[in-house]
Amino acid sequence: MSRKPIRVFYSVLSERFYATRAWKEIRPGVIEVTGEKFDVTDDIAAMVVKHEIEFSPRVEAKGGDDV
Repeated sequence: MSRKPIRVFYSVLSERFYATRAWKEIRPGVIEVTGEKFDVTDDIAAMVVKHEIEFSPRVEAKGGDDV
C-alpha cells in the first residue's frame, strides 16, 4: 500500500500550520487529521523571515490551468 504524501494544513482554531500524512477530506474544503500531526508553524515563519518571502494571491491562467 502506498503512503499518502505529507501535506501542510492551517488550523483556523489554533492559528497554526500542521504537517501530516494521515488525513481525509470530509467535504470540499474541510479536512480531518486522522493521525499524528506536527506543528510546523515556527519552521514556516523562520523561513519566511530568513528568505524575505512574500506571498500574493494565486493567479489562474485562462482556461483554469495552474500557473
